[in-house]
Amino acid sequence: MDPGTRSPPVENASQLTEKECCGNFLIQENQTSPQLLWTMSPGLQAELTQVSLFNDTSSSGSVEMTIAGDRSSFVMQIEPGTTGTYTDRNIGSIHVALTGNKPGIAEGKYVVTAFFRLGERKSG
Repeated sequence: MDPGTRSPPVENASQLTEKECCGNFLIQENQTSPQLLWTMSPGLQAELTQVSLFNDTSSSGSVEMTIAGDRSSFVMQIEPGTTGTYTDRNIGSIHVALTGNKPGIAEGKYVVTAFFRLGERKSG
């Protein structure tokens, strides 16, 4: 390289990091309030978050998954034996309850995958 030639500028880029959380849920007959499955850590904001929830065939009825963000919330009804999936940039918390808060039993599995931009690194 000619000493008079300048090298290209170095750009700052954030590193995209993926974090996955999964688990099981069980709603029992005496439980009437929604169950918290996941919440975003304070001070973090995801570039993209996806949640998938499976309602087992042994459940007595459908479940409502409530996905809450900063400005709005979305409710998805998931029948026994099916999976509901939702993707958004602004998910702050996820709750699950039996539809209409009726007595019954529901169980299933869920997976939450969030993509964050953490720190800065030099590229180039």
